[in-house]
Amino acid sequence: MIELLKTFRAIVDPSKFAHKRWVTEEEGELLYNLVKKYDINTFIESGTANGFSACYVAAALPNDGFVFTFDPIDRPKLWDYSYGVENLKSKIEYIQQEFNSLPNYMEWRSFEGKKQIVHPLAIFIDGDHGGSSVREDWNITRPYLRAKDIVIFHDLDMTGPRRVFGEAQQESPNSKSYIVNTKRITGILEIA
Repeated sequence: MIELLKTFRAIVDPSKFAHKRWVTEEEGELLYNLVKKYDINTFIESGTANGFSACYVAAALPNDGFVFTFDPIDRPKLWDYSYGVENLKSKIEYIQQEFNSLPNYMEWRSFEGKKQIVHPLAIFIDGDHGGSSVREDWNITRPYLRAKDIVIFHDLDMTGPRRVFGEAQQESPNSKSYIVNTKRITGILEIA
């Protein structure tokens, strides 16, 4: 599956999918490897776009793991088309809402009674990249984090994500942080 995902851009129909802000294959592979390394069971994503990152993560999750991805803008999703990844659809819950609706789902402890949120989890902050939006996503996330969870900030080459990642590091003094130099730079915060 991972080899198929690495060639996605070459095989998808560009008239159906916007490619501009997709994570790169290198970044998708990074997400895949992080999920494996940290034994992530639940992956929660701010910003879905066409679902490229969700597909990489779904391929890496254990059998009982799920991706919960939030985006208010409904675009075509790669897992709905015949590009060889339709089997990943059962591991992905697309929620067509703003990320600020996350607390409603976390309080229920399951999504529509079907899929449980299980730690360790990863939060992928990759929605609106304005500083206040990234800050809001971080603030929404913080109360639900436990030891061994990770928060991934995408696009640290942009001012908003870079600033909030720095603030998150200061607000989590016992946690470890890493910066990975991918095309758009990724920050990882490992919660202590």
